[in-house]
Amino acid sequence: MKKVSRRSFIPSLGALLVLPALTSLSKKVDENLLPIYPKGLKKGSTIGLCAPAGPSHDLTEIDGFKKFLINKGFKVKEGKHIRKHLGYFTSTDAQRAEEFMELIEDSSVDAIFFTRGGWGCARILELIDYDSIQNNPKIILGFSDITSLLIAITHNTGLIT
Repeated sequence: MKKVSRRSFIPSLGALLVLPALTSLSKKVDENLLPIYPKGLKKGSTIGLCAPAGPSHDLTEIDGFKKFLINKGFKVKEGKHIRKHLGYFTSTDAQRAEEFMELIEDSSVDAIFFTRGGWGCARILELIDYDSIQNNPKIILGFSDITSLLIAITHNTGLIT
């Protein structure tokens, strides 16, 4: 029997935790779903900052990222819970999903960048309105544990994230 290392076990465990959330999403996926490409950014575009999972432990990182984006010519809109801290998360599952959906439905926001990952994204997958995302396509950018949210969005809407 092959010995399993901690390095190979942890990603497998993460996949096992996310898989049930992805497969339990209530919307039946259309096999013929066409890809949706969001429009590109230009100077003056507005980028929404969102934290759908873990909090930033150093709020100066948010300030630095915001300053960087502004210096590149973008406007920045912060989600209303981005600077909060509630245990391992920024806020409750419902509040984090609501923050994300408010940025999706805000027609002045051209893109959403996530400031931090965390396993909390898997907890909000069933609270996301995928039809609204499909009707309001925009750049959605993140990495690490955010991937569960990105995969669910692409899988349910066709939006390239």
